[in-house]
Amino acid sequence: MSLFGDFASGIGQALGAGLGSIAGPLGTMIGRELGGMLGDFIADAATQYLGLANDAAQDSDLPEVAKNVFGAAYELGFR
Repeated sequence: MSLFGDFASGIGQALGAGLGSIAGPLGTMIGRELGGMLGDFIADAATQYLGLANDAAQDSDLPEVAKNVFGAAYELGFR
């Protein structure tokens, strides 16, 4: 998974575990799993849409330096 994907999944797990802890240990486990799935979903959606934005930037009339910056940022955060 990408850097952003790992971050989103971790945040989702932490929030889910925190909210689930109200219901006790079982709630914590269930909340962590559901939060991780939600984080993965958000990361996948962001990766897809930002990939499309990166493709559009690469196909645009931007200078090559700007295209390289967009490409490098996308590769670093989402691949």
